[in-house]
Amino acid sequence: MVNDMSWKKVACVVLLFLLANTGLVGQQNLSGSIRGVLSKSDSPYTIIADIIVEAGDTLWIDPGVELRFQQGTGLVIEGIVQAVGLEADSIRFTSAADTSRRGDWTGIFFRDNGGGTLWNCVIGFAATAVTTGRGELLVKRSLISNNNNGFDCLQQGEPVIEFCRIEKNINSGMRVINASPVVRFNSVLFNSDGGVESAIVLQNSSAQISNNLIAFNSNSGIDLINSSAAVILQNTISANDIGITLTDSDATITNNIVALNYDGVLAEGSTPILRYNNIWGHQGDEFTGLPEGTGVLSRTNARGDSADAGYNIFLDPQFYNPDGVDFRLLAQSPCIDAGDPANPAQVSVTGSAPDIGVYELNSIAVPVELSAFSFRDGILYWVTETESNNYGFYIEYAGQDGVGFEQIGFVPGRGTATTVQEYRFVLPENRRSGLFRLRQEDFDGRTSYSDVLRVQMPVAGLKLEQNYPNPFLPGTGQGTRIRFYLPQQADVLLEIFDIRGRLVWSAREAALEAGQQEMVWNGHTKGGLRVPAGTYFYRLSTGGMLLQRQLRLLH
Repeated sequence: MVNDMSWKKVACVVLLFLLANTGLVGQQNLSGSIRGVLSKSDSPYTIIADIIVEAGDTLWIDPGVELRFQQGTGLVIEGIVQAVGLEADSIRFTSAADTSRRGDWTGIFFRDNGGGTLWNCVIGFAATAVTTGRGELLVKRSLISNNNNGFDCLQQGEPVIEFCRIEKNINSGMRVINASPVVRFNSVLFNSDGGVESAIVLQNSSAQISNNLIAFNSNSGIDLINSSAAVILQNTISANDIGITLTDSDATITNNIVALNYDGVLAEGSTPILRYNNIWGHQGDEFTGLPEGTGVLSRTNARGDSADAGYNIFLDPQFYNPDGVDFRLLAQSPCIDAGDPANPAQVSVTGSAPDIGVYELNSIAVPVELSAFSFRDGILYWVTETESNNYGFYIEYAGQDGVGFEQIGFVPGRGTATTVQEYRFVLPENRRSGLFRLRQEDFDGRTSYSDVLRVQMPVAGLKLEQNYPNPFLPGTGQGTRIRFYLPQQADVLLEIFDIRGRLVWSAREAALEAGQQEMVWNGHTKGGLRVPAGTYFYRLSTGGMLLQRQLRLLH
């Protein structure tokens, strides 16, 4: 006869077995088949071997849950996963390592007909964050960051990926092979740095890529290979190495801004349909290999601007602050009401036609004209030429890696002013090295951002001052003066880089005497070519020490 205590022990063993094999989890270490609910009260969970949602099963993940994956593990979904977080309480999929690195874990794999929802999720440090299959899948309002690859869309699937931030994935933001995703209203930024692929790669795909901001990526913003059925619609593609590349792809490209990349649109073996785009401002080729007549101004559009036969224009889009990753259009932009009046992206239109590019209904007049922003001796200084309805400036700070700006102070504005106004803010002692920006706010709540200012504190007595004048206008014969202080005699190298980190000019001085010194840049390359207007960085290096500041060049 078994006593009561023995029965209790047996019951506990049976209960633990059921919990481990039904997914009604109450433990922190997970592996194997799983279903049921992952609750925040038991979070964080550590995945010690692959966890699998079997076909026919469903896994629910509550807001606020964090899943930490050990090396080489992942989440495999053959059934359904419903991971729906909240804006203020997201669901996190990340590495379990003490020091996280891209590729620590394998990622989230939707196999065969596996599907579900990833909403308000943060997915980082995986080999590929999300691999999609044939099942119905919605990925929405999620951050896909610091992975080797953001998405792999495969198996002829049609996932919907919208309102996401796809950032800092070192090889590619998204690779699409034999699949047809709908990719819309996303920010695709700072991907492919060090990788061999592009921000978005389409191969044998009929994807729809619409209403996205695709900027500051290495290689191409969008790279199409044998993807003639793809639709590239209503995007702003800027500050990439190349805007769009096409190989054997007769895609439809409509209502896009392709501007300020190194090269614009490059095609090989392709006859794409280009209509109502704006292509402008490339240091290399504006376009090559496109259909005959592209760029030949033969008519005017509804605004009266010169256009080619496809109503493509080739004008400065007049972004508000592209160096600050703010690609909204100024009120006088030629892109406003210049898109296809048939409105293929079905955006909300208040004018006669959609605006070209990602931002509709966001044209702005600059309320405050900021003419200088600098750092000296632990103090931020800035100057406005004019102000209108200016409530004030929030000072925002991020570390040297630029991840996550935080508010560290506020300086009231001067309302409306037509004369020069000067401001200063004394930085806290523990916030004097890193990235800074100003968030200017009007009394009616409208906001705008300054350029980002990088500050690195002087090392061992070496000092680098803000250039003067800043901003400066080439062609005046004087250039901009860059002053620095040497604690001892030294060889000095001064270099100028553009916003993408490309070297445009350098000068070397041997055995400069200790004390105050000065070098001058005239706004040209070493070969004497005038560089475009924009933000540049100047870097001073000597004896293993290095300091860097930002300058602004006007035309």
